[in-house]
Amino acid sequence: MSLAEKLGKMGVPGFRSGRRWKMAIATAAYLFIGFLILAFFVGLSTQMLQEPASAAMQPEQNKQLTQPPGPEYESYEPTPLPEKYISIEHSYKTQKKIQGHTAPAGKTFLIIDFNIENHGYPVFRINPLYWSVYVNTFENPNAYILVSYRIESIYLEDELPVAELLNGGSIKGSEAFLVPEDWDNYEIQYNDLRNERYNIIWK
Repeated sequence: MSLAEKLGKMGVPGFRSGRRWKMAIATAAYLFIGFLILAFFVGLSTQMLQEPASAAMQPEQNKQLTQPPGPEYESYEPTPLPEKYISIEHSYKTQKKIQGHTAPAGKTFLIIDFNIENHGYPVFRINPLYWSVYVNTFENPNAYILVSYRIESIYLEDELPVAELLNGGSIKGSEAFLVPEDWDNYEIQYNDLRNERYNIIWK
């Protein structure tokens, strides 16, 4: 007795009639259903095996996502200072009066505070005659005019003195210049009358 006939006697649907073509169809149907069940369990077990691997890879993926996009940039290195240089730090304020002296109409006193350091030169000469100041106005922002050193500086309590600043030395003081009242910006130049050349870093 064949397996199909035994299943028919057991009352399994599709095999009870005993007809061969119905038995063939039933056999194919049960095989297909069995294949689907087998595929389901195989897929489920595969997914369970892959999940731990994915979890193990997740930190590395997060690490990659936190890296900035684009090319890798080298760390910034500041430009090294020259072997010898003069550091001149300056700031300003304006006043209409200096020790009781009032600026003329349309003028004001531009007071520049200096902090000068000598790094490497045997001597750096400081003299009021060595400073040139140029200012522009709101009406002519591109036209700078030369402002000469003014004698009013002698009335400043912290006037920058005439001095020879030696290597490693520093000095502070102020100079006063008479400028148009509507001045907008200023520039400073240092000109040694002995034509000495210095590497000056303005701050």
